[in-house]
Amino acid sequence: MPVISFDVWGTLISPRAYVWKVARHLATYTSRDVSEVFRQILEGYARIKELRAKEKIRPEHIVQDSLEVLLISLNLSNAELVKRSLAKAVLTVDSNDLILDSSPEVLKEVRRRSFNVVTIGNVVFWPSWYTRALLEKCGLSPLIDVQVYADEVWCYKPRPCIFEAAEKSLEAAGIKPRIVAHIGDSLREDFVGALWYGLKAVFIDREGLFAETPVVLIPSKGFAIKRLSELLSVIDAWRD
Repeated sequence: MPVISFDVWGTLISPRAYVWKVARHLATYTSRDVSEVFRQILEGYARIKELRAKEKIRPEHIVQDSLEVLLISLNLSNAELVKRSLAKAVLTVDSNDLILDSSPEVLKEVRRRSFNVVTIGNVVFWPSWYTRALLEKCGLSPLIDVQVYADEVWCYKPRPCIFEAAEKSLEAAGIKPRIVAHIGDSLREDFVGALWYGLKAVFIDREGLFAETPVVLIPSKGFAIKRLSELLSVIDAWRD
């Protein structure tokens, strides 16, 4: 079967839901206002993405470098409190708050259309094992054949090497057909990264850059949708 790859955070599950829970725990541990901690974490998150775009985050030390950026944003020196908050949030966040756009149902429909599924995810200041645990918590893991993350392969999107690593992981799992399309919510990391690697690319336009969706951005290659559920009509159009 052909393979479709998905980004995770902002595509299948909500980073804001998880980060809010992290902020709640960290605010308790540091006696700070939770809204302010939440704002600082989001600022750190955005700063990390900026540095990653400039390739100033070392691929072999992604989590460590990202955590250092977060500590600066929080004006905090005690990394242990942040790590404890990140771990506790994995245990306490509600899966219903995490799931985006009925993602379990969409993945089921993708598989019914005879596609295998792989996730290709960048990471920030929490390791990929936490993401794996949360996908399990949300009931998404059984719908995914292989998961590949930047801290495991020392490469992050939009670099081709992470897509290459995903194909190697698929082959190791006994799934040989090539990835045909990638879906994600980052125009640079997911959309451009997929096109760079020679895949069809579907951009989830959550900020409303395009007035109407689904829309064809590049004939036969690039598409934009506002909700993950719109992906099914795009896939069906490929097969017509």
